[in-house]
Amino acid sequence: MVFFLAISQVSSDLIGDTCKITPSYNLCVTTLRSDPQSSTADVQGLARIAAAKLQVKGTHTMNQIKKLFKGTKDPKLQKGLKICADGYNIIVNYDLPEALEAITKGNPKFAEGAAIDVAREADKCGKGVKGTPVGSSNNSVLCKKEKKKMKKNPTFLLLLVFLLHIILLSSLVPVTKCDDGDDEDLITKICKKTPFESLCLSVLQPISNSPNTDTKGLANFIATTVLKNATDTLNYIQGLIKQTSDPQQERALANCAELYIPVVKYELPQAIEALSKGQFGFAKYGISDVGKLADACEKGFSGSTKSPLTDRNKLVRNLSDVAVAIINVLIKR
Repeated sequence: MVFFLAISQVSSDLIGDTCKITPSYNLCVTTLRSDPQSSTADVQGLARIAAAKLQVKGTHTMNQIKKLFKGTKDPKLQKGLKICADGYNIIVNYDLPEALEAITKGNPKFAEGAAIDVAREADKCGKGVKGTPVGSSNNSVLCKKEKKKMKKNPTFLLLLVFLLHIILLSSLVPVTKCDDGDDEDLITKICKKTPFESLCLSVLQPISNSPNTDTKGLANFIATTVLKNATDTLNYIQGLIKQTSDPQQERALANCAELYIPVVKYELPQAIEALSKGQFGFAKYGISDVGKLADACEKGFSGSTKSPLTDRNKLVRNLSDVAVAIINVLIKR
């Protein structure tokens, strides 16, 4: 059943009411009330607080992983800890900041996607380090024997679960906005013409109230989002190159860096400039090439070398496809 929680009509104990929808009421209440700002926060504010607390917990776990890695000589444990280190680097430096940004901008769908990515990375870590101290920090909320312990000692995944529940609740909160309707209708119509409608909507809905947002403006915003994600991916690749000790993976990562550097420094900035000048064909050519380069990066990982960039390459590819589809609308006019 769909229900709406209007900000102006919240109950006197919003924290208590919100935490009732989570699987760990006591942990949720304790965590949220530990922040002084929670007493005046709306549901969106509570989601921000939960995400910030999760960021602190994730950073603590990442530091614990680094200490364990330095202190062990067990090859099997080192391999598992390496998986955890890579995963929590993504969580702390990319996924959670993206979730926080999306919550702040009132885009719960994008925040939910980022939080789900956090869960995937934490789950990978958990599978690789069963029986280790990290395993207990990264414990699954589905383990019945550990539930009592987790209520006393908040774990990363349990915090994540109630964050997801609050994000889902915030997505049901109507946002007060100007009732002109034109921009939102245009975004819906445009996104239906793209191959990834949900992704398109999640990126463009936050700017639905921006003045003078026409189709060209939407194309420019998506292209800028492609550039942002490509830049983040390049930075992440360069970080992985410094960390890896696997020659085969290092070669594949170096190849990806060579592909992404011209994308970030030349192709996308030139395509965005072409869009602003109305040179839609040139812009389309440059952005469509970005998707091909992301695919080429992914294909560079073969055999036993698993790509650590699959999700990032896929997002860059899909965003570029959305941008190209919107540019096609401009070209056909």
